[in-house]
Amino acid sequence: MRKVLMAFLFLFSSTFFFNAEQASAADTSFCAQFKGQSKIFWNGVELKPGQIGRLTVLQNTTLYKVSGEQKTASKTLKKGEFYRIYAFKPGMLSVGGGYYVNRDVKVKYETPSKAKLDAVKCISNPAGTTTPKDKTLTIQEIVSLNDDKVVLLNGNAGQGSGVLISKSLILTNEHVVSHNPNLTALFINGEEVDIEGVVVKDADKDLAIVKLATPVNVKPVTMGTVKNSKKGDTVVAIGSPVGLQNTVSQGLISSFRNEDGVSIIQTSASISFGSSGGGLFNTKGELIGITTAGIFGTSLNFAISIDESFVWKKYLAVEHKSIPLLPKETLKVYLNDYMYVGMTKEQVKQANLVFGNLAEETPDYLLFDEISYYDYPVVEVYNFKNGKLESVAVLFLVELKDNADGKAFFDELLGYIEEDWDEAADRVDTNWDDNMIEATWNGDDRSSAMSLVVFPKDGQLVASVIFHVEK
Repeated sequence: MRKVLMAFLFLFSSTFFFNAEQASAADTSFCAQFKGQSKIFWNGVELKPGQIGRLTVLQNTTLYKVSGEQKTASKTLKKGEFYRIYAFKPGMLSVGGGYYVNRDVKVKYETPSKAKLDAVKCISNPAGTTTPKDKTLTIQEIVSLNDDKVVLLNGNAGQGSGVLISKSLILTNEHVVSHNPNLTALFINGEEVDIEGVVVKDADKDLAIVKLATPVNVKPVTMGTVKNSKKGDTVVAIGSPVGLQNTVSQGLISSFRNEDGVSIIQTSASISFGSSGGGLFNTKGELIGITTAGIFGTSLNFAISIDESFVWKKYLAVEHKSIPLLPKETLKVYLNDYMYVGMTKEQVKQANLVFGNLAEETPDYLLFDEISYYDYPVVEVYNFKNGKLESVAVLFLVELKDNADGKAFFDELLGYIEEDWDEAADRVDTNWDDNMIEATWNGDDRSSAMSLVVFPKDGQLVASVIFHVEK
């Protein structure tokens, strides 16, 4: 029934980068000099694994317990005290255990040399030869590393998948989030978090970032790059086809494509409905693609290269409360093909340039002919109210002699539609009530309702398919 405009099926029943890789430990020759050592000292004080610096208190200052956006004073650090630093956030330094101090004139912060940090990694990894960066992971290790970072996205208009790129942000496909209100993110541990809104999106790349209503205590993915991948490399896809949360598939990189300037990974890893927005991972466990589309009945599956999302790195440096959101969209109810309620006549004309011929126009409708549905000639009538599209009717130009002829044609069309839509009618009435028979499909917040009707008009029976909003 619906005109096919694309070669690929977007998988809507339908992330990324920005986590910096940990610096690799020094090579074998460098590590050899520390063989047998159990401690590395920096200015006479032991440098601990994971430590990135040290803090000396110059003036009495407050130690805070930080949980999400909440900051609670804990105690006062005294002048002259020394603390190891393991992490930082904008304007604050972590002394471990979720405790932070303000990074200001009251403290002195110093960092060790890279050589010292590499030395600590050498004694923490005695072999000194295989580092997390270099190690090839098994399929089970890739899944274990990333399973908690891939989410099932549920909304009013459908479901898809997404990947956690920061404690506040999820990367997914644009077609998963657009016109899909009330999204939630379901994590594999059962935690469900509301999506506050869309941060940024690009329909051409089919990528988007959404913001969680509250940050989560899950470590984000590590981002790779397609530049380090080759044809034939093993990859693992994690997504939620038909709502089967975090389903895993394995395959190879079949090829690299460029479609309209967008870098795409072709893979044999199975991708299906609901996998849109899921993660494609390499054997280092790094995210290299967002699974997007496939072709039925083949091993041809596609992911958008993670490199396409690097332009959005800046959003990872923004605190949760300051992450901006796009204005909320007005939900579109789609009629036939790419027609939606509220389109103007000019928009409908533009969308129909390649289909049929504009045969008639009045203030209330547009009529296109020279079109066929299921090899039968039809006309399409676009009905407007106050200049805005309200419904679409498809009238079949066939001669139906009597009720028996009309019922036979009705049954034929009903079979075609149910097969084409892969969905049985919600109601079928063939009792010729009011001299008509009808089959109906219910609509929802995103899709129109549809009716197949055979009814009398101008002394003869007429068959019509009508796309409309349910009243």
